[in-house]
Amino acid sequence: MKRITALLLAAVLLCCLTACGKSAEKAEPVTEATTQAPTEAGALQTIADAVIRQSGFEGVVMITQNGEVLAQSAVGSTNREPNAPVTPDTRFCVASVSKQFAATAIMLLQEQGLLSTSDTIDAYFPDFVYGGSITIQNLLSMRSGLFTGDGIVPNSGEAPSLVPEEYGFSYDNTMEENRQAALAWLFEQPLNFEPGTRYEYSNSNYFLLAQIVEQVAGMPYEDFVRQRIFEPLGMNRSGFIHELWHEDDVALPPAADAENFEAPIASGVLQGAADLVTTAGDIDKWLTALRQKTLLSEESYAEMTQDYSPDDGKYGYGLMLHMPNGIGHTGMLSAYTSLAYTRPDKGYNFFAVSNNKASVSDELLQLATMLAGSNGS
Repeated sequence: MKRITALLLAAVLLCCLTACGKSAEKAEPVTEATTQAPTEAGALQTIADAVIRQSGFEGVVMITQNGEVLAQSAVGSTNREPNAPVTPDTRFCVASVSKQFAATAIMLLQEQGLLSTSDTIDAYFPDFVYGGSITIQNLLSMRSGLFTGDGIVPNSGEAPSLVPEEYGFSYDNTMEENRQAALAWLFEQPLNFEPGTRYEYSNSNYFLLAQIVEQVAGMPYEDFVRQRIFEPLGMNRSGFIHELWHEDDVALPPAADAENFEAPIASGVLQGAADLVTTAGDIDKWLTALRQKTLLSEESYAEMTQDYSPDDGKYGYGLMLHMPNGIGHTGMLSAYTSLAYTRPDKGYNFFAVSNNKASVSDELLQLATMLAGSNGS
């Protein structure tokens, strides 16, 4: 009961925040009457529904605790056909939530003794003039100094704005040819700072990590992730954007945004950084495995969740560490927005993803914070 009280109080605050800018006539505050429910799960479902209704969120939300679904909602359209509804099993691009999978792939290879996060990347990119001063750990922790602009993968909510002539992208090329051209272009850019001296978020880091996985594993990055992460965890609805973009059960952005995705999907440069397509159910399996350490050793988990930038980033390996009482990552790419969060000490998993509104991050984070702030068992 103590936990529910905390959740309800947080919900009232949340609803006040998400109602900002709306008229009093349109606001639908969460009241004591609307939050009465026979179970904690029922009460949390009522809260989630109220937050979703007020924020205008469209997409899927799932909240679980130790395998029990506490709340689940699916609202909006897949944009495949007029009025084609989103369902709890709809697949979405989750943008930067993808990064924790690339990081885990690196940690699995390190556990096999096939690489070390202390390796400099000149071993993998011998033609890169700065390769000898950048380590794999620098890439994982966003401390490499690599280019942060829109040439490879954008670092904002804008649609991918690739300029083909800048690095030789062509629809006539193979995906591998386009990736190699993108790498050559990236390696011509100056570093923003000396590697290891500070934090700066750059998707280029994770694009390179995917290339390293391919070199070390001797197979396509996608195959390694499938074999070593998806299959052991039963993530049977997960894949990659360039493979699944045209599948009927994958939610598209609105038509105007969808057109902007054709070039980066065809080029394959979202690899490692923003390429995952998945469902709420599969992300729940992933978050559970992450916090229970079923894929990684205690040592690998500790390394992955260490805060390498406590002053300016609070970032581990593909994981944001500033989330209260837990870990996770947000994602934003054009109209796709996502948040995956787990609170290990209480067994909570929270996942939300949208294909129609790129400005929902604050509301999603606030809803997750309801769970993060709960002190009950």
